[in-house]
Parts: sequence; structure tokens; C-alpha cells
Amino acid sequence: MNPKLLGIASLMLGGVVLWSSPVTQAEQEGGTRAQVLAILKKLETIEPFRCTSVATVIRPEGKGAPPLRSVSTQIWQKGPYFRSEPVGSKEGMLINRPEGFFIYSEAENGYTQTPDFAKEAILQGFKLPPNNATGVERIWADALESPDLQIIGTEAIDGKEATVISYTTSPLGVGRDDIKLWLWNEKGLMLKEEKTTSMNDNVIGTEITEWKDFVFEEIPDSLFEVPQDQIQKLPEDWHP
Repeated sequence: MNPKLLGIASLMLGGVVLWSSPVTQAEQEGGTRAQVLAILKKLETIEPFRCTSVATVIRPEGKGAPPLRSVSTQIWQKGPYFRSEPVGSKEGMLINRPEGFFIYSEAENGYTQTPDFAKEAILQGFKLPPNNATGVERIWADALESPDLQIIGTEAIDGKEATVISYTTSPLGVGRDDIKLWLWNEKGLMLKEEKTTSMNDNVIGTEITEWKDFVFEEIPDSLFEVPQDQIQKLPEDWHP
């Protein structure tokens, strides 16, 4: 697998504030998870849509990487079908279909199909709207099962009312991600995410992703097609 494509996939994986006080511990135990899940459940009946995401990574000075970089991505979603494509390039284009998850390489003019275990991790990483195989509670387990999940307020983004939540997770069992997320009340979709990654109490970087320019309309199936003669499958025992 081309490490550059994995890096692109990881990065894409892109008004008036009416704040309320953070919920108490008793309120959290009694209903925060249920409230968040009720919003996310709307993803189960989401209509086809397209949008644009902008992901910006900010790294502290002296971390051996550029301090700031952004990637804009076009996104199409139709039931279990998903496609993301960097604006201005097809390098690192991602297509999800019921039979697999595919990453496109312009240099190789072909697609790499990930093993099933990697597909599951990618779906969770992208927080894709669920399909028949993977439901909301599984896709969003890191947030819903986080012991410090909180609803911290509401905010209007581009006229869309959103519930703002926060939680922490340790996706690889080491380090820590502090996440603040804006969920669109009407649709259950993400409008904004701020994720700060730390290792041994040192901040590695912050990634801010915004989803905008939503259009809900029918999308042709051809947009999610993957030519069979351009597919290279990774072995099931492959690990990044």
C-alpha cells in the first residue's frame, strides 16, 4: 500500500453561539448518550447528498512537519455507497461499496481494495452514514461509549442548528484524542470537528474539519463504479 495514499485518506478522514452549561454527571449518566444517539439515528434514513469538506491540520512548531496544511475534498453519499475525491485531483480518491473499500492511485491507474478488517476501521474513522452491515452504534462506538461524553451546547453553523458534543478516545490504545464535534440536529451529519491529538501529555497536532455546501439530490450509481480490471486486493493478513 502506498503510504502517501494512507496519509491522504487519514487527512480526508475534511452565527450566534447559544451555549448551555455542560451537563452534570447525573444528567450524563441518565441521558447524554441517548440524546446523542437520537441525533445520529437520523443517519439511517439520510437521503443521497454531496458536500465539500475542508480539513486543516495544525502542528506545533518544531514537530518535523509543516505547521499548517489543508485539504479540500468532494464527497458523495448514497446509502452504503460513498465517494470522496480531493479537489483538483483523483489521487487518493476513496470509494466504498457493499463489497469493499477502494483507494485510487493515479500513478498506478488502479484501485487498492482493503481487507475486511481495514474496511471496518476506515468506516469508523470516516464516521460514514451506516449501511445494513454496520449500524450507527457500531460506527459511533468511540463517542457513545466514551465515559466523558458530554453535550456542551448548541450552535448555528451556516444556518444549521447543531448540537456540540465533546469526548476523548485512544484509537490505538496509546495517546489521546480530545474531540469536539458539531452534529446537525436535522440530519445527524457532522458539520465540524476539532480533534487534538496528544502523546505523553504533549500535543502532536490539531485537525479541524468542516463539512459544507450540502446538496441533497439523486446521485447516479455510475459515480461509485470501480472497474474490475483496475482492482488490486491486499492480502487479508496485511497490516499498515
